[in-house]
Amino acid sequence: MVRKNLEVPRNVPDSASALVEVVLSDNGAVTGLRTLTSSGFPAYDAAVRRAIQRAQPYPLLAVPGQEGPLTMRLRFQMKD
Repeated sequence: MVRKNLEVPRNVPDSASALVEVVLSDNGAVTGLRTLTSSGFPAYDAAVRRAIQRAQPYPLLAVPGQEGPLTMRLRFQMKD
């Protein structure tokens, strides 16, 4: 869902990689979003954050024994 919303800026090298932390509410809405490791290209980092926001709402992910918000760390790489 996020990848289809990601509009990659021009001139971002294939080696670009960013790590973001996403906090999801019980209803799949993003309630927290921060870049943990920048790609070194601010435009790419911003595009990743926008794509995460646009992909809302997320499917509800049941984690046994966990209630409340779900925190995930996602790595985005230009070339997988």
